[in-house]
Amino acid sequence: AMEKARRRFLMVWTAVGAILLTGAAVYLINILSVPIGILLWTLVIVFCLRGTVNKLESKGVPRPAGTGIAYLLMFAVLAISFLMLSPAFGFGEQFADLVQSIPGYINDFMGWANGVYARYSDVFQNNTVQTYMNEALSSMGSAASDVARQSATGVVAIGAGVVNTGIAIGFALVIAFWILIELPALGRETMRLAGPSRRETMDMLHVTFTRVMGGYIKGTLIQCGIIGAACGVLFAVSGIPNYAALGIIAGILNIIP
Repeated sequence: AMEKARRRFLMVWTAVGAILLTGAAVYLINILSVPIGILLWTLVIVFCLRGTVNKLESKGVPRPAGTGIAYLLMFAVLAISFLMLSPAFGFGEQFADLVQSIPGYINDFMGWANGVYARYSDVFQNNTVQTYMNEALSSMGSAASDVARQSATGVVAIGAGVVNTGIAIGFALVIAFWILIELPALGRETMRLAGPSRRETMDMLHVTFTRVMGGYIKGTLIQCGIIGAACGVLFAVSGIPNYAALGIIAGILNIIP
């Protein structure tokens, strides 16, 4: 009995500790969202461009000039991506048409729901089922009212999120530029601080981190491009409307692990 009580005590306080640690982590992430965003964007930029900068350096281009060229190439790719959403390519029209089609999709869903109700009307007329449905509808109505009341706060939060993201990306571009220029020197200084006895360990960590982190970021971006293009082509072949917009959405959402 004492052993069972001790185990229950440990389980309860382990759960409490996990909850407290999770809450503290969420609180810290919320406070440090901009610094964490700067760190993440910096890592993405450095790992995406370090290969280009290193190749240019191997061909005799100084690292500052190579970094500038890599940044120009990155901005050119981003500009081309945004231009693809222009009216010249028709992607923007597809996104607009997709948004305008949402009411039609809702009507189709309502029609399907009405058909289901007509097919199983004897079940839905049951008092218990009607009680559950009324409670669900009431809860949905309350949630919609809460969203309507908090819409102003939500708009402010979205605006703050956009501003914070812009700040994080701006600082990340500056920091990543400096890191790309000084990357060899930073590596040598890290080795010097670690000492000769830890050189092999540091080499192993460097190679592992570079391959894992850099490979994951590059592989994810390449995978997103392939999946987005493949989905767009297959949607077009299948005759699905707004195929390009849906392909782009599929590619972007593939970033989520």
